[in-house]
Amino acid sequence: MKKVLQVVNDLDGGGVEKILSTFTDSNPQLLDIEFLKHNSRIGILEKSNFKNFNIFYASKKNIFKYIITVKKILKNKYTHIHVHQNEQSWHVLLISLIFSPSTKRILHNHTNKLEINYFKQISIFFCRILSQKKIACSYAAGETLFAKSNFSVIYNSIDFDEFEFNISKRKYLRVKYEIQDKDICIGNIARFELQKNHEFIIELVESLKKYTLNFKVILIGDGSLKKSFLKKVEKMKIENFFLFISPTQEISQYYSFFDVFILPSFYEGLGVVCLEAQVNGLSCLTSKFVPSEVICNENAYQLKLDSRLWAEKIIELDKLKSNIVQRSLFSNTILKKFSHQKFIDGFNSIYE
Repeated sequence: MKKVLQVVNDLDGGGVEKILSTFTDSNPQLLDIEFLKHNSRIGILEKSNFKNFNIFYASKKNIFKYIITVKKILKNKYTHIHVHQNEQSWHVLLISLIFSPSTKRILHNHTNKLEINYFKQISIFFCRILSQKKIACSYAAGETLFAKSNFSVIYNSIDFDEFEFNISKRKYLRVKYEIQDKDICIGNIARFELQKNHEFIIELVESLKKYTLNFKVILIGDGSLKKSFLKKVEKMKIENFFLFISPTQEISQYYSFFDVFILPSFYEGLGVVCLEAQVNGLSCLTSKFVPSEVICNENAYQLKLDSRLWAEKIIELDKLKSNIVQRSLFSNTILKKFSHQKFIDGFNSIYE
């Protein structure tokens, strides 16, 4: 049996963890999978989907202790090490080459933007030469890290049934959070980190306030910038326009709660949440920094980061809300390349 060490930052509810959860749930017991994470906090998926897996923790704060810890973990004789840390992956790839040279080294990139400076260039160089297989979640992500090197694209999968529009869940959540059906709910699901550009959402609220529109912005996620964001919202006295919800394993039901989905990120490897929203039949607005591969139907738009433009588009889209019954029909236009089986076949092929 092949034994694979999946190397991640944490095991919370982010995009990387979602694809690993999808794969492990479908793993036909042909692989023995273990995890190495770099965040000591116990994530949501550690308590549920991954609770029966061996999970190791190693901190990079002390590089010498880190090397010793990883060296010890590698004694478990893995056939493959699959690293999901973008340009920071070279550390563990190098340790694997030195202490476990027979282990096949796989690098999986999940971002389409890297800060280019002298040290990053060195990291990128080592990532390219140390990885034996190069995988990306989109062509943009692959070209970002691997340039002209050979790489394969494995798109993240979408569970069509899970994210299908559900009118009952919509009504339930509207009652739970005391939101009128006539009110427009603008949803965003993302970690509160610089990449996700939550500051733009504040600008958007300021632009929307100028219209006679009843709206609520629903933000689902945690992150290092959440506290500062909350303080800024309170200082600006616009907290009544927001609803904050902590990460949950039942995230799919919230898409039916929304009327419009927004993703103003500065960069994304793919932007799976935008795909999930489209399966639900939601209208979606993304920044032009999100890979165009996620724009799969006529109700998804890429706009420059101008809050006035986004506000105008939301006002325009609000007119479609009366046609809520047709939302489930939009999912048929999602491309088959994001199918569950295609993803599983692609992931299994990595370890051949």
